[in-house]
Amino acid sequence: MLLLDTLPSEHVFSTALQSQNHPASLIGPTYNTLKVLVPDSRLCFHAAHLYLVPARTDSPVPTTAQSDLQQLTVDAQQAAAGSLCSSILAGNTSESDDYGDLAVWLAGAHESGAVSFANNDGREEAVIAALGLSSWLEGGAKVC
Repeated sequence: MLLLDTLPSEHVFSTALQSQNHPASLIGPTYNTLKVLVPDSRLCFHAAHLYLVPARTDSPVPTTAQSDLQQLTVDAQQAAAGSLCSSILAGNTSESDDYGDLAVWLAGAHESGAVSFANNDGREEAVIAALGLSSWLEGGAKVC
């Protein structure tokens, strides 16, 4: 697990992902996305399974969920590349191929703060806070 307060060099990161037999096409977009999150977030990146999790998660990610999160990241980045955009979530408005979608595990992040993310609309700002990205909302920025 890699705490995103610092990020290794791209070469070290690439070597780590290649040692996990991840597709080479994921390395650059994943690294660039993580660079955007450093140093603002309190996130950890699980290189073996390609997902993000808040550093203050109260419970471990279940083993079955880890492989699902990995497949979600791989599928999202491959679908985006097939659609000639960088993000399947942002759609065709994301023309840059420098970044890639990453799966995020939030279950357990809420336990100490009593915020539930399941089956609730209007929790966007709580999700941003759980990811440690509240500073992104300063200056009147909105979450859509």
